[in-house]
Amino acid sequence: MLSEIEHFYADNGYCGFGNSVDVNRFSEYADFVMQGKNTGTIYELGSGLGLAAYALKLKGIDVVATDIFPGNASQKFAELKVDIPVKLINLNAIDCPDHSVDNFCLNQVMEHLENPAKAIGEVYRTLRPGGRFIIVGPNLISPFSSLKCVVYGILGKWDTPWFKRTDGYHYPFGDTIFESAIFFFINLLRSVLRLVLPSARKPIFRKPCLKKPAISDSDAVFLMNPIDVRQMLVDAGFKIESYQSKRKFGAFAGSTWIIASK
Repeated sequence: MLSEIEHFYADNGYCGFGNSVDVNRFSEYADFVMQGKNTGTIYELGSGLGLAAYALKLKGIDVVATDIFPGNASQKFAELKVDIPVKLINLNAIDCPDHSVDNFCLNQVMEHLENPAKAIGEVYRTLRPGGRFIIVGPNLISPFSSLKCVVYGILGKWDTPWFKRTDGYHYPFGDTIFESAIFFFINLLRSVLRLVLPSARKPIFRKPCLKKPAISDSDAVFLMNPIDVRQMLVDAGFKIESYQSKRKFGAFAGSTWIIASK
């Protein structure tokens, strides 16, 4: 049975891109996958509308798009007249034999998982020896991201209220300039503790905001960050091949870029 947040994506509630098929927004992700993947096919997990998978296809990558609601990608590929296989996959129980998949990748997906460690375990189980798992996503405990919310709000670049939330959304970095300032110090502490204390590397979860369409990870349930994700990968048995190589500031960067192998 699908959970409430999984049902949230039945009609692609997260996307918010309308009919746009501009795959340039996924070019850096596609380059990273090209750099990190091993030989063979790559299964992209949580493809949604399939636009990121389409960007991989344009790079010449043999990709299979997967999602708990594969009809969204199938419909989009039919509209685009693109030949990309689509498969139903739930990350809590991947319907593939043990040691059978060449590569897995995902983009902006892990923060929406209620049990990311279980999903990582399922990827490890089904990945063939030597296969790669490529992870791209946000860093939702980044102090710099919280600071950006404060600065952009003060400068008027973002329509962020000072004290009272008015738009009905609930964001991981805070809903107001005041809250984002508080989150800056909280996330700075979270990040530093995780770097110096391995015992602090435990996933943090929040209640997601299920207002559609989701904006700025308002629907995030897992406060994804590279430190915790790396620890979960190691705990599952993965070897880390590349960690935060795409971003300066490493674990403090606003995003997560990891390549792991079995």
